[in-house]
Amino acid sequence: MKQGIKIAIVIVIILIVAIVAVSAFSFKSEDSSNELKLNTTDNFTKAQEIASQQNKSVLLVLSSDTCHWCDQLKKDTLNDSRVIEKLDQKYVTAIVNVDKQPDIAKTFNAVGTPIVMLFDNNGTQKARIDGYCGPEELMEYL
Repeated sequence: MKQGIKIAIVIVIILIVAIVAVSAFSFKSEDSSNELKLNTTDNFTKAQEIASQQNKSVLLVLSSDTCHWCDQLKKDTLNDSRVIEKLDQKYVTAIVNVDKQPDIAKTFNAVGTPIVMLFDNNGTQKARIDGYCGPEELMEYL
């Protein structure tokens, strides 16, 4: 009889652990589905046109396929809720891959990525950040 009780206790413990694990996984899934998303284009010229029409500035991010810091910038900085809110209010954001659009790299003398550039609605460059910048640093420019 004692053996049966031990087995029952082990089964209950396993079920509790399984329920907790499934609940934690489900909670993460719900949380990630509610992530804010930044509105972007991959066309700098289009971004300039939209910005001019909407009286907004332009944030241009130059990135490349094999750039670790570009991925970090997109993951950390451009997914930060404060950055998203500010950009969507006052900027048109263009994220341009220089591997797919090499002419833009030449235009802005991009020898490395990431590069973050800010332009007013008339197309005048106001700032340039070469390399990775975190959310706090970018917010100082915005």
